[in-house]
Amino acid sequence: KNTIDFLIKYEGMTAKDAVFRLAEGYTSGVVYRSTPTKAKEKETPKEFILPVQNENHKRAWAYLVITRMLDAKIVNHLMAECKIYESEKTHNCVFLGKDENGIAKYGTMRGTYNGTKFRGDIEGSEKDYGFLMEGSGKRVYVFESAIDSISHATLTKIQGMDWSKDYRLSLGCVADKALIKFLETHKDIDKIVFCLDNDKAGLKAMKNFCEKYSDLGYKTASLAPTSKD
Repeated sequence: KNTIDFLIKYEGMTAKDAVFRLAEGYTSGVVYRSTPTKAKEKETPKEFILPVQNENHKRAWAYLVITRMLDAKIVNHLMAECKIYESEKTHNCVFLGKDENGIAKYGTMRGTYNGTKFRGDIEGSEKDYGFLMEGSGKRVYVFESAIDSISHATLTKIQGMDWSKDYRLSLGCVADKALIKFLETHKDIDKIVFCLDNDKAGLKAMKNFCEKYSDLGYKTASLAPTSKD
């Protein structure tokens, strides 16, 4: 929709970083380019600090189940796995991406107040670790956002199928860093279904990913929604 959305989508930036990056370009008279400057390369990585958990997750639960109409049992399951929680001060819904040892390395937030469209990654997040819904089979569905993956699981359950059989991974963008890391630790996966957004960026990424991972020996398919998400 705008330049900030472009940087968030293609560069994997947080909204805050995108604004600052654009401000640097405008004040210096330089048009933004994706190639980082030397000063940017030397910048110290930001520390990854998770928001403090609220004493309960009622607002986050209500947002996901009542507002977004996701399956309550699936949401409860993910909260029990400590992959979703509610932040204390802002009451945002926090989705976590964890490493193979169960340590959170990535976090993305979504506002829960009526009318808000806030969403953004936690500073210091590593895009190598996406929000993952565990499975037991050899197939992984790949999405852009955590809510997209839970929506797919909900629709699967509504159709009477076992939603917990397949893996579901959200990339947090249209880059495949999280998928590369996932496949390194899940050697049994042989089929990848890309379910990115039905927009120019998502459709292009799905086409490229299907070709890339097919060449690597995986069975690939794309499954675009009828609307954008």
